[in-house]
Amino acid sequence: MKAKIFFLLVLLIILFTLPYSYADVVRLKNNDVITGNVSLKNNGIRIQTDYSDLLFINFNKIKSIDFTRKYLPSTISETGDKQLLELFNKSKTITEDIYPNAGYVYLLDEGFYQINNDNTAEYTERMVYKILKERGIEEANVLRTFDKYDEEVNIIHARAISPQGDLANLRDDAIKVTDRYANYPLYNRLYNKQFSVPEVKQGTIVDIKIQTKYKNIKKFLKPTGFLFYFRSQEPALLSTLTLKYPEKQKIHFKNFWLSQNQPLWAKKEKGWNIVKWEMKNMEEIISESFMPPYRDINPRVQIGDSFTYEEICKELRNRIETNITISPEMNKKISYLIRNTKNDTEKARKIYNFIAGDIRDVNTIIDITNYYPTKPSVIFKEKYGNQLDRAVLLMSMLRGAGLNATLAFGRPLITGAIDKQFPNIGDFTAIAVIVNNKDWLYPGAEYYSYGILPSFYQNSPFINIYQKKPQIEISPVNSPEPNTIKDSCLITIKEDGSAKLRVDAEYKGSKSAGFREWYKNLKPVERKQGFENIAANITKGAEMINYTISDLGNLDEPVKYSIDIKTNSFASLVGDKYLLIQIPSVYSSMSTGYVAKEDRKFDIFYDELLSRETTVIINLPSNYNITYIPSGYYETNGYIESKIDITKGGDKVKFFRKFSINKQLVPLKFYSSLKRIVENTGRYGGERIILEKM
Repeated sequence: MKAKIFFLLVLLIILFTLPYSYADVVRLKNNDVITGNVSLKNNGIRIQTDYSDLLFINFNKIKSIDFTRKYLPSTISETGDKQLLELFNKSKTITEDIYPNAGYVYLLDEGFYQINNDNTAEYTERMVYKILKERGIEEANVLRTFDKYDEEVNIIHARAISPQGDLANLRDDAIKVTDRYANYPLYNRLYNKQFSVPEVKQGTIVDIKIQTKYKNIKKFLKPTGFLFYFRSQEPALLSTLTLKYPEKQKIHFKNFWLSQNQPLWAKKEKGWNIVKWEMKNMEEIISESFMPPYRDINPRVQIGDSFTYEEICKELRNRIETNITISPEMNKKISYLIRNTKNDTEKARKIYNFIAGDIRDVNTIIDITNYYPTKPSVIFKEKYGNQLDRAVLLMSMLRGAGLNATLAFGRPLITGAIDKQFPNIGDFTAIAVIVNNKDWLYPGAEYYSYGILPSFYQNSPFINIYQKKPQIEISPVNSPEPNTIKDSCLITIKEDGSAKLRVDAEYKGSKSAGFREWYKNLKPVERKQGFENIAANITKGAEMINYTISDLGNLDEPVKYSIDIKTNSFASLVGDKYLLIQIPSVYSSMSTGYVAKEDRKFDIFYDELLSRETTVIINLPSNYNITYIPSGYYETNGYIESKIDITKGGDKVKFFRKFSINKQLVPLKFYSSLKRIVENTGRYGGERIILEKM
């Protein structure tokens, strides 16, 4: 009896003094073992498992219980963390009134990066922030992706702190680890570790500390390269980075957008170099449309070994060339594809189209620093690959056809500029194949025609790793054809205001790929609904009679479609004498929301270079005269250009508009002229033509 009482007392003490962290192990007298979270219930225990409903087990059936839970504090005072207590007290003055645009405010954003003598490294990050708005709660959902062979991610703690100082701790069994690309065994290196901090709401403080261990950072091009940003879009009261590395090791680092007195300090300590950067009281970034890349506006520190482009390219060539193999099956396919071709371009196009249509593009994280290609013969056999491996397969097959093919690594301009004085292969996140020294090919080619680069690849820095003296070159724009959309609409109006419309559109360059991506894989009924929506946007009361579309699977021709529409309410009758005609706003207006503000803080950065041409021809009723027609408009500031012509001749009116984005980055000083051009162009959406009955 005394033994039973003692067992119960020990059980009660453990259950009520140790908050949950790991699963407990219950061993029964019949030798069964059950794992889960244990709680006390009458004359036994309740145990919640991952594999069944809540179980009740009587004490007389239990042999032993192993409590594997660790102690977790339940109040902020129990943590013994003076810094956290100071932040908690300071947070009482952080209110939504002071930060009306912020979802949350960083009280502390701290990074510590240590490089060890044995070629390992650790990065410890701690983030303490106060939630001010509902949208800020999303920040408590955390995901870290890691390489299961080279990296290890440990959650040191994750907890929510109430305004009263009570802690809600993350339980270890609430941390999920999943294979990021479970469906693609060739890319099963990457895993996700994710969790949600419990009991987070407005007014809560979130405290997260995570350590990532790198097992071998001295693989060539692997990260001693490290990047730290001092702010997200939300405000930060204190953001710090500390770098610690062996005294005899040479490490390079560079500040971007930091004040001149950074780093804050540097010192030597018992065989170590220690460097610290710090920034305080950083305001939030209030989002604006078409903002420059995050990388180009946020303070950051870049750390790494220093390599020349020659060294980087040599290493990548060695990795790739030693893995290139052309199997007999590949040779057979190459011979079949090029059997009736007349020149090298036709050969290249046939091979490119084969990979676009037959090798599935797997969208994985692109990490060139740690890239060792899968053998092309394996990608060919398995019929799937990421962009890096598809590029190597494409280059291999082009070479197998006797063509000159090379690889270029680059960085899309929309993701931020590269620093030519600090060569770092981690800056490059894209890859292209260059054939016969002229045609640039996109390896993620399912929707892109031969020689067409995505708009985000164009006008961007690339480096051809097969050059004798590698140097940065800019990828082509509008080659072999421009990124354009050409719309035309023929409208025939009757006296009663009804009309028939014939709509034609042609998409070229990267715009054709965008249309294919939207429509190629739709079911017939879904595609029809899509074109009915287009018709409805052109005129009220639209009834689609018919539509045709080019073969979206044929990458060798641009995307074209036609729609026939009828409507009983195209023009408005005013009494017995006047007829009002509005040029369809889908053609005559344009979005002006991004220039609604009188002023903005950041430069305009367009996603792409683009030209859109629209022609609308209106056949008027024969017994009406035109009494009013809007005037045309033309203006350019060198960055954007707008041209609108409205002409009349006989019983026809012709509306023509061309709007072009000629440069992606528009400096802030040109915002006023850009705003004027966009708004003047957009106002034509409300213009009308007035006809008077003869």
